[in-house]
Amino acid sequence: LRYPFSYSGDYLFTTWTTQRLNEGWIFNNSRCGYPFGSNFLDYPVPDFTSLLALKILGIIFNNSFEAINLYFLLGFPFVFIATYIISRKFELTPSIAFVSSVLYAFAPFHFMRLGHLFYTWYFVVPIFYYIGYKLFSAKSFRMPSKKYCFLYFLLLMFLSSFGVYYALFGVIIIGLSGLVGSFRSGQKVNFLVASIIVVCISLGVLFTITPNIIHKYSNGVNPEVAARSPSESEIYAFKIPQLILPRPEHNITKLANLTKKYNQTFPLINENAKSSLGIVGTCGFIILFFATILVLSGREIDMRFRFLSITVFTLFLFGTIGGFGTLFALFISPSIRAWNRVSIFISYGTILAFFIVFQKSIKSFYKIDQNFASILFAFTVLIIGLYDQTSFPNINANNLIKTNFEADKKFIDAIEKTLPDGATIYQLPYMAFPEVPPINNLPDYALGVGFIHSKHLRWSYGGMKGREGDLFYKALSNEPMTKQIEIIKKMGFAGIYIDRRGYEDNGDNIIDQITHILGTPPILSREDGQSLFFLLPNQIKPDFANMSSYEIMKTVGYIADKNGGKYYATLEEGIDFTKNGLPLFIKEISGLSGIEDWGRWSDANIAPTVKVEFNETLPNSFSLLLNAIAFGPNAGKTLTINIVKQTYNVQIPEGNPFSLKIDINLNGQKTNIIEFLPPKPTSPQELGLSEDERKLGIGFVKIFFLKNRQY
Repeated sequence: LRYPFSYSGDYLFTTWTTQRLNEGWIFNNSRCGYPFGSNFLDYPVPDFTSLLALKILGIIFNNSFEAINLYFLLGFPFVFIATYIISRKFELTPSIAFVSSVLYAFAPFHFMRLGHLFYTWYFVVPIFYYIGYKLFSAKSFRMPSKKYCFLYFLLLMFLSSFGVYYALFGVIIIGLSGLVGSFRSGQKVNFLVASIIVVCISLGVLFTITPNIIHKYSNGVNPEVAARSPSESEIYAFKIPQLILPRPEHNITKLANLTKKYNQTFPLINENAKSSLGIVGTCGFIILFFATILVLSGREIDMRFRFLSITVFTLFLFGTIGGFGTLFALFISPSIRAWNRVSIFISYGTILAFFIVFQKSIKSFYKIDQNFASILFAFTVLIIGLYDQTSFPNINANNLIKTNFEADKKFIDAIEKTLPDGATIYQLPYMAFPEVPPINNLPDYALGVGFIHSKHLRWSYGGMKGREGDLFYKALSNEPMTKQIEIIKKMGFAGIYIDRRGYEDNGDNIIDQITHILGTPPILSREDGQSLFFLLPNQIKPDFANMSSYEIMKTVGYIADKNGGKYYATLEEGIDFTKNGLPLFIKEISGLSGIEDWGRWSDANIAPTVKVEFNETLPNSFSLLLNAIAFGPNAGKTLTINIVKQTYNVQIPEGNPFSLKIDINLNGQKTNIIEFLPPKPTSPQELGLSEDERKLGIGFVKIFFLKNRQY
């Protein structure tokens, strides 16, 4: 258990999360994103029971990696036990139920979801199936006692606490089963009971994300985190071949190469490549295909097959590309995007269907010694299934994981021994958190190893993307190295951690710069030279306790927002749109496209107007001087400027660039907003000039605000 089963990508994210659990809970941690902290509430993790289990394991072992490894391993017996109990409820014999449960516990999905660790506890799936079957087949219901109602409610709360995906897939099974059950029985009670169950599960999910909802309404929406597009529901859906092809890295080389060739030559390959059902599940899938045909043809078949064929077919329609999952994303919510994850629900239905047929076949062909035949053939299927669903360990990959793990641990331990408890480390290159693409050869979450392997050090990495601390470090990283070191010294940083993989030149230039500025080379290096550590001299210990993010920035003399680092300027010196960032007297500007060499375009796709919001009230009278350019059809038209209830209409000259001077008198009215309305926003694409779809109007170069009409 000492070494991780994986050591990159989402697995590091899970380890980072587990480390936070060990130090309190996931919502806040002062050792990440220093000194602004790391508030995790913008990123909902509705897996309360999984988080609680990891925390308990972390307390027992006092090691995040061991806690995660044990969590993963516990998934096998937990899935087996739940599957065995439910398979017996579906009338499988003990030996056949045993084999089906082992195969489901060792589904390819289980091994390929190390990065998405919480999905390996999929023992809730058989329970959802059983609830659905009861709703599907029942012709009447008895009202349980209050005691049992309460116990059922607790069970549903428990089922809802293993992530929104599993809760939603379970709701689909239950809602469908209740609806079809009502059609079958001719009574509304099936659907009514299903509706009550769906509401209870929904309340359970809502309960787990309540802190996130409160945070959202208190601090506003963070558009940079977990922003999902409806189109992603098709990108991350599965295709039929991905269900029936062998798992990647199959034990049989020819089969492994078949899947590898498919993944390399066909489009839309991502985590949906982990959707393989295995040979037993594929046989069950084919069985249910024919069962569906029989149901549609009106033939009477086993009630279990009727239920399984309708359920699996419906789940398939949600999970496949262009299916109901796309409609869900379009009309309900794009937050659920990885519909391929329903494959583990499909897997249970197909395995169960296979073994129901298997058991019926044994009974039909063997009138005597049925138990012996059943055990013999069942365990033959078990051996074949396990060989098909698993793969031999990759010794080289495991050794590489062990090597990287040990190298990081030794390096971080050496840093921690060098510095006092609570020392702070500035990390380069800047990398946002979470869910960002690699920076050159630096993968996502790789900078989290500092926090994961240390106990008392504080790190700059890990503040929530899009919030004040992250925007600060994003802007600071664009400043010259001398400026960065000047600021981080004021912040009390004790050293600089550099991961060479984040630079095109392997970090040679940045290392030379820092060495020159500090007058000393790095004092520590990872054994392979991948990461380096510089010690900063003359460390100070500022007290940022109880300070807001803005107050911290003001204290260290560097203020930043989403537009970059802010610079000092007076109203008369105005706004220079060729610069990164905005002057300190500006609170916000909306409706502008990104910065270009000459300035910034207005873009009606972002907002119909350009709104300039000042930190303080505007002077009563001043002259507004605008240096700008007009895009195409906007030249010669009228530019409208709104200030409070006053409207100023000015003619845009035909030539570019142009300057306009407007005398403003607010007549005692108070405001801190000026709004510009470009006359005819048009995209270059519409004019046939390029593929640029931005709706451009006015190109802002500079704006000056001259008090008392001074020019």
